[in-house]
Amino acid sequence: MKLDGNKKFVLLGLILLIVAGIIVVVLKGFNLPVMYQKHEAINFKVGNNIDMEKLNNICKEVFGDKEYNLKELELFGDSATISAQNFTDEEKNSLVEKINAEFGSNFTVPKEEEKVEATTETPAADTSATETPAAETPATTEETKKTEINVYKVPNYRLRDMARIYVKQSIIVAIVIAVYIFVRFHSIKPIEKIVKLVASLVITILVILSVIAILRLPITPVLINLLAVYALAFTVYYIGTLEKALANDEEN
Repeated sequence: MKLDGNKKFVLLGLILLIVAGIIVVVLKGFNLPVMYQKHEAINFKVGNNIDMEKLNNICKEVFGDKEYNLKELELFGDSATISAQNFTDEEKNSLVEKINAEFGSNFTVPKEEEKVEATTETPAADTSATETPAAETPATTEETKKTEINVYKVPNYRLRDMARIYVKQSIIVAIVIAVYIFVRFHSIKPIEKIVKLVASLVITILVILSVIAILRLPITPVLINLLAVYALAFTVYYIGTLEKALANDEEN
């Protein structure tokens, strides 16, 4: 396929953009949200419904411009987790103080050596700690309530782990589509059409990822899902153009 002057300039620009994106990824990697980076998380259970808006306002007061992630946990909405790259002692103490004042709890900040090293996603607060056997005294119950706030160290979540769940399904879908195009459009150079489809998808997705890397936009599972939807939509559109080409070929 020959390219005219304008198409050559466009292709050159796309190649330069992809190269720039690759350089950024090699030097800095993709920009992942804090919950997918190596970070710390604070889990706590207040024993009643948490007002997430009030809790978010507390986080804004404590952390200021610092990036954090706030998420409600468990079915009954009585637990939450706050994630950030790290928490200073001042931030932890201020956070606990404000939470206690707002929700009537009696949390304390665990000592540094009591932090838990997490190996997967941030674990939910241990709700079993709130169950008080009949033989326990009120003092034991109060002590349990104080220890319901936990600080966890969470390892980074690798991007390839995020994309791995799509690999097997993508390969199966790609094989099915390639076989369909080869059989359905055998009279109009199917191999050339398959190569053109693959090249178009690869170049477009690389350009999108390059822009994301250069602009330091966060990459999340939602983005990967959107890329998968785009690939599927483009494939359907492309097969539609092949159907028209086949119909014209049969008429002639």
